[in-house]
Amino acid sequence: MNKGKKKGLQKKQKPEGAVGPHIYMGVYSNAVAITHTQNEFSVDFLHQLGQEAQLVSRVILSPTHMVAFGKLLADKIKGPKKRGSKRAKSKEEISVIASWDIAKGVYSNIAGIHETEEEYVIDFLHQIGREVHIVSRIIMTASHMLRCRDVVAKNLSKYRKAYPNKLK
Repeated sequence: MNKGKKKGLQKKQKPEGAVGPHIYMGVYSNAVAITHTQNEFSVDFLHQLGQEAQLVSRVILSPTHMVAFGKLLADKIKGPKKRGSKRAKSKEEISVIASWDIAKGVYSNIAGIHETEEEYVIDFLHQIGREVHIVSRIIMTASHMLRCRDVVAKNLSKYRKAYPNKLK
């Protein structure tokens, strides 16, 4: 190979990324709550014990990224849709506790799901150019992921009804 051809060869460059130890370990969630406006979705991951829940992560997604997350959940999380809930619905309000650092939320434009025999891990990432940062890592059991998938689908359906021209 001559020198001219060598110069033309370039290594494929991977995105650079960083993750802090507090995110790398992930947080356990057994409940999810979603709210939306016309321009964004707030996905709250909670750790609920009785009538009290701790907000463990809030992820903010654009409607387009929420659709992509919904498709990812539908593809990755297999199981019955809208199965009968074993959990009795309470009419009492649940008290949610949150620190300001978590309540302000983090923005994500990419999500990935990984599974082990006993749990699922959702990584929410934020990519700007070639830099990719994990902004939240959620750990859930299979049954909680099924509920998460169904809650996301239900909220996307409500969003499409409220804003029919926003998503195509």
